[in-house]
Amino acid sequence: MARTKRSRRSYGAGEWGRNRVRVFPDRKTGLYQMEWRENGRRLTRSLGHRDWTRAKRQADEFAAGFASPELNGKAEAEPEPLTLGRLFEIYGEEVTPTKGERTRRRDRVAATMFLDFFGRDRRPETLSQRDWDRFIQARRAGRAGRSGQPVGNRTIAWDLTFLMTVLNWAARSRDEEGRLLLDSNPLKGLRKPREKNPNRVVLTGDEYRAMLKVSRQVGWRFHVALVLAHETGHRIGAIRELRWPDIDFEDRTIRWTRSTRRLGTSTSRP
Repeated sequence: MARTKRSRRSYGAGEWGRNRVRVFPDRKTGLYQMEWRENGRRLTRSLGHRDWTRAKRQADEFAAGFASPELNGKAEAEPEPLTLGRLFEIYGEEVTPTKGERTRRRDRVAATMFLDFFGRDRRPETLSQRDWDRFIQARRAGRAGRSGQPVGNRTIAWDLTFLMTVLNWAARSRDEEGRLLLDSNPLKGLRKPREKNPNRVVLTGDEYRAMLKVSRQVGWRFHVALVLAHETGHRIGAIRELRWPDIDFEDRTIRWTRSTRRLGTSTSRP
């Protein structure tokens, strides 16, 4: 999957070999880091904020000797723990823009819903079966989601599919230091709720013949589709996907391909 290019801004102050200082954002946390050399060693400190103007000013002050090396933290900057808020932010910057407009909009809505439900500061690796079940129950009862209305299993499954997609992506993606964003998907293997098969209306023989009589008044395509549905048992979606090469007029057969039938290929005689 294509990934969008993120900002690589950095700022240098001082002179090479003397008091050179560089500030740049940590690509995982977004917090600015300061880097310099001391006795041949490369040292890094986290500045603990995301203010670009302030970071440049700190670099100038440090290079000029107005600030001490004890800026904030340890000798080598350690990445801050990944939160759900930061994870959805990274996914929204790198993956969501590669999708269609409708899917992008749905990504943003789903991300906001999960952050409101679990909390922006929640560590993704701490998600568990209890959180999974709690979300399903809340969504069914209308306690999760911006509409405030109960939803069915199909919608809940869509929501959870997005969450699983983000977690699976994080378990495969590495930061600039080669570290995985997540060691593994903590929700892997959990089952999403399924919508029960609806009871479909079946026409009686008299109803079919009555509809067949007036079908041509609607249009010849409707007439053909009605006959095909009745004689083959296929749904209208599969019938609409048929193409001329799928029909053998000499042998009076129809070839239902994978594009027209989920379970592969079969042959029918109308």
